[in-house]
Amino acid sequence: MLLAALNLQAKDWPEFCGSPSRNLVADATHLPDSFVPGDKNSQKGEINRSTAVHVAWGVRTSSLTYPSPTVVGDKIFTGGREAGMGVFKCLDARDGRLLWEYAAPFRQFPESVDKAERFAFGYVTPNLGICATATVCDGCVYLVNHRYEVLCLDANGGAEPFVLPKPALSAGGKKVKDLSAPPALPPGVRGPKILWTFDLWSLGSRPSDACNSSPLVDGDFVYINTANGTDRDARSAFFDARRTPAPDAPNLVVFDKKRDACWPPTTRNASARKFSTANGPRPRSASSTAAS
Repeated sequence: MLLAALNLQAKDWPEFCGSPSRNLVADATHLPDSFVPGDKNSQKGEINRSTAVHVAWGVRTSSLTYPSPTVVGDKIFTGGREAGMGVFKCLDARDGRLLWEYAAPFRQFPESVDKAERFAFGYVTPNLGICATATVCDGCVYLVNHRYEVLCLDANGGAEPFVLPKPALSAGGKKVKDLSAPPALPPGVRGPKILWTFDLWSLGSRPSDACNSSPLVDGDFVYINTANGTDRDARSAFFDARRTPAPDAPNLVVFDKKRDACWPPTTRNASARKFSTANGPRPRSASSTAAS
């Protein structure tokens, strides 16, 4: 991860695309038209500053990173894959120092749909790690992890030292990649403070390929796209006729941002779990247009 060295007024970028409008527009000015990232120092997990141009610092965050970073105040948040598990990290925006880290092994998902069609999701996620961009609001970090869980974390992290859990050796019937030990952590790195979690799998949703949902916060509500869909590897020879594993499962769910109260309710009645912003009721907040 690189941070540009610019004489600008710092502004937050707290979610995917920077704002609820998702239009990727930043109002920063006087940006340079180029930068040079500099040579990597793989042993130290950083860059050689003398070879960089317009870069304040650069550090290694994981062995593979898909999400874009979110920035709030003096903290940067990003996820990825490391040591055979999904990881999520909080860095000091001033120097790239690791402040706290969350890590969890990959989850065992079914290898097939109704024992007839392959379900690729279980072995695709170990290749990705945490791949959705997090949202930061009012001191909380909201994200969907690689285990298909919604997490609400304290943006300041926990009080206890970080302990790396044991990785899963296989997932979805295949060996997990990248089981090599991660670089040694600097002293003082703390673990996360988890405020609440919710298992999206319990709703009956079956994601297509990845847990790639970036939360949207509007008032007191957190909106999550469940990524429910048709698995790309399910009977690919019958691409046009392949079946959606969970056609009645919700595509969008809403949470109270301060606790794991979910809407639709977590009931086994499929009709009660259906949710559409087009034809169904939904929670309302002061700014009630954000989920349209």
